[in-house]
Amino acid sequence: MTVVQKRLVGPITLTTIADDYYTVPQNTVTIVKEITLCNFSSATCTVKIYCKVAGQTLSDSHLIMHDLSLSPDETVSMSTSLVLNNNGSSAGSGTSDQIIALCNTGGSVNMVVNGIEEF
Repeated sequence: MTVVQKRLVGPITLTTIADDYYTVPQNTVTIVKEITLCNFSSATCTVKIYCKVAGQTLSDSHLIMHDLSLSPDETVSMSTSLVLNNNGSSAGSGTSDQIIALCNTGGSVNMVVNGIEEF
């Protein structure tokens, strides 16, 4: 088994639409170790982050950060040990867990996700 520590996402600016920012690659298990959010705007912003399970429709049951409020110029880092899986047949929403996120004010918050991929 090969283990690679890496930046999984970003830095990327969140939009107002729930978008897929990370999909577990084929034949891989991913451990999310840290999520960093930076509000670079002059307004308070609200962020939602989901861990969508492979093959399921996105719902509130997948929320891992719900309406996290970020003040102007605030940066928040969250340590995790979130395990994401892939069933091995391909990589996509039907076979891979995903990190999905959005911000109530698009173009205001950057996200970086660091972790480990095992394959």
